[in-house]
Amino acid sequence: MFYCIFLVSGNVRKKLTASIPLALIFFHTLGMVYVASKTSGVGYKFLGTAPQPFDENAISVLKGLFQIETSLVVTAGLVTLSVISLLFVATEIAHRGLKNENLFVLVLLDQFMSLFSMLSLSYNVVLRYWYVLIPIFATLLAFSVKFTLKSIREESSNITYGGVAIVIVAFIVFFAAVNYYNLLFQTTIQHSLHNADSRLISEIFRLVDRGEYVSIDNTGEEMEERLLWDLPRYSNYFHHRDLRVHKDEPETGRKYFFVTRKRLSPVVGDSLMTVVPRSNYRLLSYASKIAGALQVGPAFFHKDAGVHLPHHYHWTIYRLASGEFKYSVLSDTQKPLIRSEFDVYFNRAQNMLTYVKKSCRKEDLRAPFFLHVVPVDIEDLPDHSKEYRFNNLDFFFNEYGILHGGKCATARELPDYPIHQISTGQVTDEARL
Repeated sequence: MFYCIFLVSGNVRKKLTASIPLALIFFHTLGMVYVASKTSGVGYKFLGTAPQPFDENAISVLKGLFQIETSLVVTAGLVTLSVISLLFVATEIAHRGLKNENLFVLVLLDQFMSLFSMLSLSYNVVLRYWYVLIPIFATLLAFSVKFTLKSIREESSNITYGGVAIVIVAFIVFFAAVNYYNLLFQTTIQHSLHNADSRLISEIFRLVDRGEYVSIDNTGEEMEERLLWDLPRYSNYFHHRDLRVHKDEPETGRKYFFVTRKRLSPVVGDSLMTVVPRSNYRLLSYASKIAGALQVGPAFFHKDAGVHLPHHYHWTIYRLASGEFKYSVLSDTQKPLIRSEFDVYFNRAQNMLTYVKKSCRKEDLRAPFFLHVVPVDIEDLPDHSKEYRFNNLDFFFNEYGILHGGKCATARELPDYPIHQISTGQVTDEARL
């Protein structure tokens, strides 16, 4: 909108010439977005395919911006201030035209609507993507408060002015208190995860400096890819030396250290260390109680996409020997209950099933595993499983298992209630294996 005003006012030829760099930047960015939309599926709806329509993105952003899931009291306050700002600017422009701060507020509104439209057209809008709207929105709200107090001071008594000022201050305090847990949660979870990553990286550096062979699990997961590819670059850039980590086993018989996000202790046993993010922040607990009391329920928090909760994020470094496989949990009799594509052992003391295949390839692990547990008493099942009359514990091998020395194994803990029957195996789109 303001670009059109810019062209209309003054010499058009000079304005067009001056705008060439801006136009080049725009078309370069448009080209990059177009390429991204064609190669990876991201981008804008009119350039590629995006699963979320405009209205869903718009509603999602507005729900977060106006705090609808946090507190309806806050929502009412933010909506009121937004309406006041729009009405005041419209009235001022109608009476006095585009002057001073009225023009500035209009520029802010234009920026807000432009960014909001781009976000609503974008692919997969998550929490951090629409944070760019917050500074603009906060500035507009500040102007709304100024306009409100200015209007009241000119037309009402000091008592009314003081009362409205107290209400605004109380709203700001309430807003901060009701949101502090959400803010603190997002801050502490990032601190916790990065601190855990730092401890893991330091241990990998220590092992490599000691001359040890370090292999990082390579299932294609993003976190593993970051370690495999970014760790050597990090070492070279910050420490000016090469750090060599591997994604394969060393030669047969050599001891090495295996870094993975899987919990393999039931299978391979010996571990050097486990890195788990800290979750017991005392201040977070206090903030949760305050926010919960003000929200009259559980304190609301919004976890950004790609961020792991502390109890879901962990790394373990195992000591292994290439070509050898040491099972820590098989069965009480060391005899399998099932002999098939995988041999399945049951350890009653550990209440655990172990799946073992002695001649194993990656192709054997692609099909998901089904594990259906029928209890003696149906009432022991979770509520969502009672209508099916069994507990569905299906899993993928990459989540829990290890392929090592041409052998593969995974272990799954069973529920602690009395079990009547277990059905397990692998399944494809065509049939069960």
